[in-house]
Amino acid sequence: MDNIQQVFNRLEAWGQLPSYQLERRIDIFFSLYIPEALEQKLGKSFSSLLVPEFPFLKKLADKKIKNYQSFRIDYLALDTYGETAILLELKTTNKSRNKTQDTYLQAAQKKEFKHLLKGVIESFKHADADGRVKYFELLKLLEELEQIRIPDNMKEIMARKNKTGLKVTADSIEIVSRIKNTKVIYLQPQGNRPGIINFAEFKTVVDKHRDKLSRNFSRILEHQAG
Repeated sequence: MDNIQQVFNRLEAWGQLPSYQLERRIDIFFSLYIPEALEQKLGKSFSSLLVPEFPFLKKLADKKIKNYQSFRIDYLALDTYGETAILLELKTTNKSRNKTQDTYLQAAQKKEFKHLLKGVIESFKHADADGRVKYFELLKLLEELEQIRIPDNMKEIMARKNKTGLKVTADSIEIVSRIKNTKVIYLQPQGNRPGIINFAEFKTVVDKHRDKLSRNFSRILEHQAG
């Protein structure tokens, strides 16, 4: 048996076990088809670049929160026109949705997208040394998506061992996003509302691809859709 077949056989079998977190193992496969699925659902093309685990600063939703903790949104996807941001949450069972997540997602949807970007910059500034390195990779991805512009001297500081002046330089990060609309989409097994892509819909996108990985992934989707 080849390795691809074995991986998907295990995902299908282990996904039935009580403590196996299928979402965390299978999300990379979903990411391959999300831009196409969004295009099919919303009628506009999306960038192939996704931002996984996009951080939403909790204090943006609750003024009583004073720290810089973030709620993580499974994927950020941007349309190719630079107008719409999709905050996409993946659920492999409908029961895994919860009110706390829904509350933060709805709060993020109501904010201007530039405020979400400001939250990312604030999180970068207040992270520890290791966290700041990872946040910088996120900032570079957002720059590639043409949402921010990082000062050249900040890139030079991050390349040095001594990062003196980094926080001050971070204040010069420019937000250049033209996003006008922010929308929450749930990717989940069942549901037919406008803000949901169900697995049967998603499977029609996957089935357009006839490679071995896609065929095996389609089988998982069919099983999870119920």
